[in-house]
Amino acid sequence: MNEKLMAGLAMILGSIGTIGFYSLDPVSGIFAASDSPAWTGDKLAFMGAMGKNSQMVGLIMLLTVITITITTAGFTYVRNSMMGGKGELYAKLGYLMIAVMIPIWIVINGMVAASAEAASIGQAGFATGLTLYSGSVGIGTIGTIVAMIGFSLLGAGMLIQKHYHITVAILLILTGIVGVVITGIQGFDSSNMTIVWSLWVLSSVLTGILTIRSQN
Repeated sequence: MNEKLMAGLAMILGSIGTIGFYSLDPVSGIFAASDSPAWTGDKLAFMGAMGKNSQMVGLIMLLTVITITITTAGFTYVRNSMMGGKGELYAKLGYLMIAVMIPIWIVINGMVAASAEAASIGQAGFATGLTLYSGSVGIGTIGTIVAMIGFSLLGAGMLIQKHYHITVAILLILTGIVGVVITGIQGFDSSNMTIVWSLWVLSSVLTGILTIRSQN
């Protein structure tokens, strides 16, 4: 398997895997009950649900860190393929900001897993769990904004260098702009972040497909 194929598959499978694993979250995933405390705003009930599902939550947090790392690794090829072109500076800076997702997600998901573990002991651990979870939201908001700016810069580099199809460049720029606006105004825990992550998956998958098909 050559480097280009591996990079393309990393972006495709990594991003789909990320959204897929998050969807399996028993508290806030797509299979969670419609009256899940994740949607009602009842923080104590939310901690209770996290505690009851602490092992599953911890596993999902670990798996998504791995898949996000895989996706980011795929974008390394995109950056490297733009070296020496007019969009090189944008690619370097954009990729650097995207790569921030890896350590940020390790911290965020670690704090979420820890909050679920704290809540698993019962009400005595709810306060600690809520503190950890609130901290993860704050860090996630800042980290996501930085990463989304990175996607816009990478897309701008593609547009300038005409390295990828214009559709990919515009989609990456759009993903970044929408991500910054929604995350900045509504926060990392907003239900509208589904829009951001859907655009992220679409951008990553399309970039991966065109990477595999490219002649570069």
